[in-house]
Amino acid sequence: MHDKKNEKFQIDWGQTGRFVSLNMMLAAPTLHFWYKWLARAIPGTTTWAVIKRVVVDEFLFTPLYVPALMGMMWTMEGIDLYRIPTMISDEFWNVMMAEW
Repeated sequence: MHDKKNEKFQIDWGQTGRFVSLNMMLAAPTLHFWYKWLARAIPGTTTWAVIKRVVVDEFLFTPLYVPALMGMMWTMEGIDLYRIPTMISDEFWNVMMAEW
């Protein structure tokens, strides 16, 4: 049996670097401009305006953005580019269900 209590915690600097880089280069700017645009496209603070923004975000933007994010992460991990579309297809609904 593997005893994790006695294992020394080690930071995976490669994984950390990929995560930080991806968030700085893709996630932060993309989400900044997306939410800025969404607020202008569907202005207001009423319940109906908020519901419309959430629906557009969750059912229009997210299904496009999440596969792009997954593909970029796997590319940075060195996964063969020919495998990535299949991996995205295999994982898409699991990730979307977790997202929703």
